[in-house]
Amino acid sequence: MTSSQRRPGFRLPWSGDSEADEGHAHDAPPRSSTDAGMIADAPAAEAAPATTATRDVDAPAVEAVAEAIERPSEPPNEFLKSLVSAMRGVAEESRESSVHELQSTIDTRVEEMRTRSAEEAEDLGRRAEVDTEAIAEWSRTEMERIRQETDRKTETRRKQLDRQLSEHQQRTERAIESMQSRVEEYERQLGAFFAQLAQIEDPAEFVAAAKRIPSSPVAEIGAESSATIPTAASLDARLAQLSGPETKAGTGAEAGKNGSGAASRSATDKAAEQPDGAPADDSESTTPVVVKGLGSFGAITTFKQALEQVDGVGSVALSLGPTGEFVYRATHQPAFDLVAAITRVEPSASVDAQADGTLRVTVTRGR
Repeated sequence: MTSSQRRPGFRLPWSGDSEADEGHAHDAPPRSSTDAGMIADAPAAEAAPATTATRDVDAPAVEAVAEAIERPSEPPNEFLKSLVSAMRGVAEESRESSVHELQSTIDTRVEEMRTRSAEEAEDLGRRAEVDTEAIAEWSRTEMERIRQETDRKTETRRKQLDRQLSEHQQRTERAIESMQSRVEEYERQLGAFFAQLAQIEDPAEFVAAAKRIPSSPVAEIGAESSATIPTAASLDARLAQLSGPETKAGTGAEAGKNGSGAASRSATDKAAEQPDGAPADDSESTTPVVVKGLGSFGAITTFKQALEQVDGVGSVALSLGPTGEFVYRATHQPAFDLVAAITRVEPSASVDAQADGTLRVTVTRGR
């Protein structure tokens, strides 16, 4: 199929004896099997000098090889050129086929991924729809439960209101009856007392009898009336009492968010607890006032009436002390200056405050 480009009659120095023997093998007749066996059985000592002799090259042979290398090669054979061209075409076809097969595989893979992605997206959409319907059903159930709970608690609170109104009305009626009975008793005592005074002509006896004047029940009646209506709980406490465990837990979780409105609700509740939205009254104080120097019954009653007319004084009850002094019990606000009020009523009086809170007033003239 191919022909050797080597020239006959000349051997390269680096070529072995095998190439020379191969060249001679084509020209020499075939040897018999007997000769081949003899050659194979030849001792190695005889073959070694022959091989060494063929490898010894002289200087003229080296120069001939160099000249052969420097000569330009002969033009290639047309058959070889066509063979290389055919091999190149096969390689190009193989490359195109490989690229086409790879691209086809990639396209198929991409199409499969797109199809699977679309199916997964549809599945996600179906799951979302199912969850949305479940949430809507849960919301409807919770709204119905809350509505029923609201109706139940509203009905319970209304029944509680009816019971509270009934109890409140009964307490009020009892308090009114008690006050009326006290007033009637006080009027009866006053009538009897003044009837006794009308029969006394001696001034000393009159003064001694005046010390036994009945005390007014105004302070006791005021304390009883203020204790008639129980203190109402705040709105948050009432709602917490009505709410169940789940509502209390929710109220605790939302306490931070609703903290800004707690103050306004508290103020509104306090205003709602008073009639007509009036603010709640502070606690009142009662101060005993011991007065000396009032020489007549008219001066005693005039001092009491004048002190009651002072702004800031709620009521004044008159009684006799253990040593015969007239004791006025003035009801007023805790921050009220009762000493200044007494000075305005009686400018010539001297007022001394005792350690127990009692005010001792000395009047230099009778009124």
